Amino acid sequence: MNFELELKGFKELESTFADLARKDEKIHKATVKAGGAVLAKVINERAPRSAIGGSHPHIDEDIVVGYRIKRDEDGEIYAVVGPTKDTKFRVHLPEFGTIHQAANPFIRISMIQANGEMLDAMKRVIKAGYNL
Repeated sequence: MNFELELKGFKELESTFADLARKDEKIHKATVKAGGAVLAKVINERAPRSAIGGSHPHIDEDIVVGYRIKRDEDGEIYAVVGPTKDTKFRVHLPEFGTIHQAANPFIRISMIQANGEMLDAMKRVIKAGYNL
């Protein structure tokens, strides 16, 4: 007894899966950036402002979402949210305090405070991306 089976359409199926993977990656990156944008906004609102005059950059105007989305060792994507090179060298001073200044953990508190809003923003991007 012989059986003969001819299968067609695998190239089209493979192409469809590749298109879906590219769409997923694009949606995932947009989702991470949306969450990062919310966190950056909350950190900027809570960041202390220096009383020193002049034209130096202030931390509360300098928290941004990194341009490039990164991948950790497990393959998970993430966005870097934080200060630019103009203020990053001094952000730890108000966050953790010094011997002359009490700690003002504005970044840690902002992360806790922004959690729900970040999830909502990410949910909106996912729903829009997948037309849900």
